Formats: sequence, C-alpha cells, structure tokens
Amino acid sequence: MAALTTLQLRIVALVQSVEPAPLLFGGAAILALYSDHRLTRDLDLQWQPCDDLSQVAPQVQRVLTAAGITWAVIQRSPTFVRLRAALHDEVVLLDLVAHPGSARTDTCRAMIGGVPCLALTLQGALMDKLGALLSRQEGRDLDDIAHLLAVGGDLAAALAAAPNQDAGFSCMTVAWLLRGWRMEAVALASGWSPAKMAEMTLFRDQLVERLAASV
Repeated sequence: MAALTTLQLRIVALVQSVEPAPLLFGGAAILALYSDHRLTRDLDLQWQPCDDLSQVAPQVQRVLTAAGITWAVIQRSPTFVRLRAALHDEVVLLDLVAHPGSARTDTCRAMIGGVPCLALTLQGALMDKLGALLSRQEGRDLDDIAHLLAVGGDLAAALAAAPNQDAGFSCMTVAWLLRGWRMEAVALASGWSPAKMAEMTLFRDQLVERLAASV
C-alpha cells in the first residue's frame, strides 16, 4: 500500500539522508501504511526530540534542490516550516515540524516506496487523529479515524493514551465538539457525496457515544 504520489515518495526517500532522519506522520503516513481510502498532497515530517528546525530545515532544502525539486517557503517559525515543493506539474505541501521533549515511542520502522523510514504506528496515527478533533473540523480526520478503526485500531487504548501525548485531551471535550459539527458544511468542504455524508454522520454519532461512554 502506498497511496502517495511519485513526488511524495521521492521526497520521503530523499529526506532519509537528513541527520537525523524524520518521522513520517499525518495523512501521508496513514495512506502509505494503513488505508489508501483518499488522496493527499501534504507530507508531514517530524524531528524528535528537536527544539527548533535551524539545523534540519536547510538540509531538507538542499536535498530538494539537488534532486531538481523547486521549493518555496510558505510559512516559517522556529518549530514549523511549510514548503511548497514542485516538480514538473506535481506539487507537495511539505510540513516540517519540531517535536521538543522526549521522543515519541509509538513509532515503527516501515517500508514506504521501497525505502525504510520511521513512521507512526497504527495506534499512534489513531491517537493523533483523535487529537486533531480538538482543534479543527475537517472531514478527513473523521474519515481517517473510521478507516484506522476498520483496519484494527483500538479506540479504547487510543483514548486512554491520548492524554499522555496531549495534556489537553478530554473525551468529553471531543464528544462535545463533534456534536456541534455541521455535517452538511463538512461534507461540502470535503467533497463528499450524499451517501458518504450519511455514512460519516452515522460514524460521528457512534463515535460521540463511545467517547461519552469512556468517561
């Protein structure tokens, strides 16, 4: 499975030469390893433990340039850099993220496009997606959670571990936020069909029930 584009796979391979090599997370990690249910043009890379990107961001830019991939900085801070990487007519939004403190332990070595790299485990990906519900209303997060559970993700374990990853995580808060989602607007923004919206609305309601029951 590797529902990533040619350019995404090429960048994953290129950044393995960066010292230290990054962790692949977010939607791209899910699509490459666990469920190819949608497409993404993002690529999320995390360095851990890392207080700032002053050493790694220039390395990433150099390997892109050396491979003939053009790039431009869209957003920059000490701990976050977003690049627009392009080759021919393909574009990837490349997010570089510094993760301070202790390194995450919910990681694994995986083969992506024939290249060994560090990525989040299934449970790690599920926990991250649950945490994303605290800060945004995006259909892809709900869809990803549904597919991660379908391929063996353990919701109870993820909910129990989530506060250790994000001290602000609360099942009741996530349930309350989900209840407030305007699913018609989410479906429109996500490009869902009426059938898909009905499916995701039912899943949202079921997830709210499970979140409330876990308290």
